Order: sequence, then structure tokens, then C-alpha cells
Amino acid sequence: MRTKTLTNREIRGKITNKELFDSKLNKILDTNIDNTKPIVIIYYIDKDPYNSGGGFVDRQWMKKWKKDLENGLNQIGEIKPIYLYKNYNGLKKHKGIIPWQKDAGNQVSELFFKHKYPWLSFVVISKNGEYISRFGEFTLDYVWEATKLMN
Repeated sequence: MRTKTLTNREIRGKITNKELFDSKLNKILDTNIDNTKPIVIIYYIDKDPYNSGGGFVDRQWMKKWKKDLENGLNQIGEIKPIYLYKNYNGLKKHKGIIPWQKDAGNQVSELFFKHKYPWLSFVVISKNGEYISRFGEFTLDYVWEATKLMN
């Protein structure tokens, strides 16, 4: 039996301990993120009816989408997005295009993505911990505008 949950598609808030969040994210990514710039995370929860078929999202479309996303973020402030997933189910078609990384311990999903949303979601986090998250389908313009606000 499927259940539906009514929730806002956009949530704004502030992380209570940004330094701890940065530390956990660095551990997940095995890197040191630049905490002077906004963090943009594109998040994939799991395979769903919207992303499980062939549909319009083929490899060429994904390459263009990624290139456009990254070019726009670079123009805003030389920001590189982070691509995280909770469950790799359905991401094989992106292999070699999008550098997906596992959300180890579900650190990011527990904070921002508590429900399963279709397709992708994102969160943009400012250097002081304020954030805008969007659940489910979104346009690149929406990511860029959120990033400008958090910059």
C-alpha cells in the first residue's frame, strides 16, 4: 500500500551547527569543501516511476543538463555542485556522466530529504548555514536563483 504525504516542495531554514555539517560532508566526500562559498547538493533518493523508464532522460540529455548546471554555478561564483545519492538504484544510466557519491550514513538525507520525492532534489547552503531546499523536479533556473540568494 502506498501512502502520500503532503509537504512543501521548498523549505528554507538554517543548520544549527554548520561546522559539524561541513565536517560530516567532508568525511562523506573524503575532501575539504570550500566553506566560503555556498554548497550546492543535487540529491537522488531512489528509483521511482518517473525515472525508471527510458523516457526523455537519455545520456545526451544528462550530459547537457550537467554541463548547463555547472556552467551556471561557475558563473555565479565558481561553485561546483556535489552529487549525492541515497540508493544507487536507477543511476547506472548516468555512469561516466555524473559523479554520484554515496550519502554515507544518510547524513544529508536525514537533514534535508526525509521523504522520497520523484526524480532529483537539491539543497543550497550558505556559508553561514542558511539553506533553501527543493524536493522533486526542478529547473536549472531554480537552482541558480537559490544559489544567488545563498551567495
